[in-house]
Amino acid sequence: MAAYKTLCVAIAALFLTLLLIVGARERASPLVPAGPVVAELRESRPVGIYDTQTYNSGAFGNNPNRTFRSSSIVAPEFGINIWDAQHLAETSSPFLFLTMKEPDSPPSPFILNATDLTLVWADTSTHRDAAMNFRPQSHHGEKFLSFWEGTNAHGRGNGVCVLYDYSYQERHRITTQRLGVGADLHECKLTNDGTALITAYDLVDYNLTMVGGKEYDKLLECYFQEIDLETGELLFSWAASDWFSPRDSHEAYRPNYDFFHLNSVQKVDNISHMPFMVANLGTPGEPLWILNGKRNQFHDISGGNALSFSWQHHARFRNDEGTIITIFDNHHTSNSPGKTGCKRFCSRGMAVHLDFESMTVELAAEYVHPQSVQSGSMGSFQALDAEGVVDGNFVAGWGSNPGVTEYTQDGKCVMDIQFGAYYPGYKFGSTVSSYRAYKGNWIGLPTTNPAISTNWTSYEVYVSWNGATEVRSWAVYVGDEASNHIVTVRHRETVAKDGFETTIRVPHYSWVEVQGLDANGQVLGSTGIWDYELNIEVDVTEMELGTG
Repeated sequence: MAAYKTLCVAIAALFLTLLLIVGARERASPLVPAGPVVAELRESRPVGIYDTQTYNSGAFGNNPNRTFRSSSIVAPEFGINIWDAQHLAETSSPFLFLTMKEPDSPPSPFILNATDLTLVWADTSTHRDAAMNFRPQSHHGEKFLSFWEGTNAHGRGNGVCVLYDYSYQERHRITTQRLGVGADLHECKLTNDGTALITAYDLVDYNLTMVGGKEYDKLLECYFQEIDLETGELLFSWAASDWFSPRDSHEAYRPNYDFFHLNSVQKVDNISHMPFMVANLGTPGEPLWILNGKRNQFHDISGGNALSFSWQHHARFRNDEGTIITIFDNHHTSNSPGKTGCKRFCSRGMAVHLDFESMTVELAAEYVHPQSVQSGSMGSFQALDAEGVVDGNFVAGWGSNPGVTEYTQDGKCVMDIQFGAYYPGYKFGSTVSSYRAYKGNWIGLPTTNPAISTNWTSYEVYVSWNGATEVRSWAVYVGDEASNHIVTVRHRETVAKDGFETTIRVPHYSWVEVQGLDANGQVLGSTGIWDYELNIEVDVTEMELGTG
């Protein structure tokens, strides 16, 4: 194994809480005032359902969806509770990334347009058992889409981290080395060093009499590994039980004891069955300091509010000094009911400030859901800015509750949407969920052709192009002449792209073709020649472009 350089990791574990390697620095200025604010509904509303009560009653189904004529893809139909278009982070983060987990549909990563919530891309693969943790990431200056796929059982996974390039072609598959299991679902984080940080879970023999178990028992060990993206070489491997005892956990003993439940890793590391955070320096993997939990080393100067997080997910350092940390605080165990309208122990996004000289921690900000939800599992809290700069909006994905909210720097909620119904008192909220939710930028140039369907009776042509982010308009060509498999078509009109699928009114012609154009009018792709009346592609050997 290669020598491992100093690793700055932020680890969130369900039963423990965070690992890092940082030195003390001057404390940064406060992030935002603590306390949530709810925004009013404004204009520029996207297409969706605006009746929250009816949406949550199940009147539109457990997971309302939208279908199309040119594609068999089924997209989510959002419930829209708050939408303040003026204050959404649309320029730097124009897309929303989710991995829908539904009981009756294959798991799929989705990209949605963040300005109107229309579908941009859905992975149509049907071979996988589960897909989670979907987001754009960069590797050596190239943008990739990353997500985990594999088998998911009892809150952990066994599979691989998949990376797609701009054309949605698979470029990398990343998994563990020298372990008996594959990569876990919780994390696949690319680093600036050309590596990936992944998590893993495996049952190992362990004496658990200290926590009420048996002498010859099974411990669910948590690992994270750093893997070279190009070679697959293992650079570093870390095991929770090397540094933490089952006694440190807040989780009660049960068979196959999950004492740590590692769920996020940053080159700065995070744990959730232990409500705390850690830093290591010197000996690789050795904790330098611990925030929260039974071995907490920080004094809470916010009256206990900074250290009240528990069962948390998605811990992230937000500046180079390591003094600002954001966390999704589930605030209750995954075995507790998830519900709306909670009065206490509500889930939240939060940010804390650390002072390494005085070893104090202070709550900088907290963001609760406008409907006051408890998320029994999963969840994310993302700062919409470059690493090290804390001046943008924040996005919370509510995990087992199928919702996403966005907040401004001063705490105002400017977006609250749902992709499934909330059922108060149901154990894990809705039966549809997304492990994390992200906003970000992406350019997709698929190798497929645009899809088309025609309706002769209604004089309508429907066109879409799964994943083509750069299409701005559709050029429509029509024709009636054909001879010796040569079809002549002429340009009829160019119409603006309208959401995922654009409906175009076209009079009766024998043939129709639609071309996707970018912002400069350049052709990106074509549907090919279509028989308008029969709604089938025409097998032509040559096409001539007419005039008119």
